[in-house]
Amino acid sequence: QLQAAVLAGEDALLSDGDAAEEMGFRLRRARMGIEATIDKEFLVGVEVDLLESQGSALHEAYVGWENQWAVVHAGLIKVPMSRSARISSETLQLTDRALGVRGIAPFQQVGLLIGGKVWDEKIRLTTGVFNGLSHGKTFASGWDRMDPTVGNRFGGFSVAARLDIDPLGTLGSGVADLNQDPNLRLGIGGGFLLNRGETVQGLGFSGDLQLKWYGVSLLAEFLSDKLEPVEKPTQSGGPKAEVVRMAVTGQLGYTILKHLLDVAVRVELIDENTSINDEGDALLIGAAVTVHLADEHLKIQAGYTHRKEQHGLDRDNDGALIQLEGRF
Repeated sequence: QLQAAVLAGEDALLSDGDAAEEMGFRLRRARMGIEATIDKEFLVGVEVDLLESQGSALHEAYVGWENQWAVVHAGLIKVPMSRSARISSETLQLTDRALGVRGIAPFQQVGLLIGGKVWDEKIRLTTGVFNGLSHGKTFASGWDRMDPTVGNRFGGFSVAARLDIDPLGTLGSGVADLNQDPNLRLGIGGGFLLNRGETVQGLGFSGDLQLKWYGVSLLAEFLSDKLEPVEKPTQSGGPKAEVVRMAVTGQLGYTILKHLLDVAVRVELIDENTSINDEGDALLIGAAVTVHLADEHLKIQAGYTHRKEQHGLDRDNDGALIQLEGRF
């Protein structure tokens, strides 16, 4: 996934979640994975990101068992809390996930996941227990993905759960309705995260809605959490005082040409600390045009993001990207 930044504001910072600090090229992702199915129900999978190092290069690694009623996965796996965080990065309608999702939702962590499915998989409940989590130094850095080789080095535990209901039939992968399906598909869900790490403790919630119909796609999500630092942390970084954070994102897209051309817009409101009014309160408006080629193995996107601080300094941090993604 190669990005070419054709516009980067003078105040844009990667640490604030902006896509680029200067105009030029950036290799965003370079991943390779393999999954094997054994006797139709047992799974073994590994995925690495060749751009990462020091243990974080291992993006996912799991063994599992799954049938029409239940699923069990163990290893480095996605935490079942946010719908947007669990959607694969290769199917994003815009050039990256919403900033609020990256800041509040956990992604891959080491643990055990158990889930159940009923009503032809239209109702799915997933729960998991993981090592204790620690948050990065900034909102945009999100939850740290610990080096899986050191185990639960910093102590504690976390528990996550998620409920998904697709009353009109499963939504399928991704956000866009590239098939222009005439059958309305609707998904509602929510999740929570309880973290009792020995550096950061807290509780978070999410609620979401997703829709696909005749090429129209909608994804809306609300996330909020409270972080509390412990008195004697085992790891540096993270919040220094109790922080309540919030993010609301709404995304609307339309497939103009089936399996070929898709457009999308997203509006996002984030508050990095609800107790104070500062630059962490921001409105982000993004848009993207996506062309799919070679049976959707090649994707070309042109995207723009406008960021407006609601309080404090007004920063020049808008950005425009052209992104090329190939997958096989």
